[in-house]
Amino acid sequence: MSMNVTCMIGAVFHIVTVQLDNNIDHLWTIKLVLCDERNLDTFRYDHLCTGKNYENLSVLLRVQDNFEQAFEYNYNCLDTELKLLPNNHPKLTKTYDFIGYLNLLTDTQHQALISYQNKIQISCR
Repeated sequence: MSMNVTCMIGAVFHIVTVQLDNNIDHLWTIKLVLCDERNLDTFRYDHLCTGKNYENLSVLLRVQDNFEQAFEYNYNCLDTELKLLPNNHPKLTKTYDFIGYLNLLTDTQHQALISYQNKIQISCR
């Protein structure tokens, strides 16, 4: 059975199931449900939890002196937050602070300054 679905750009879906069909090579069946106003907040919360996981992994990597990966996870956290939160949300200040601190630890003071300036701009809004 084949079915075409048309949706608007920016539509948000929740993945319900993902299954590999063992009878047909390389055929995956993905069941999606369109998010509406009632479940969009849950979607945002789930993704913010993902951002929190990035943050926690970054802290662990920083303790292990694995700064390159710590940066990667912090920027993933920031990307998630910027997509889901207003640009003046206090949570962003903590992420910019983590990034600034990593920059200080890796002797990239100019980047640290930029991160701390972003933090202060959000705090003053």
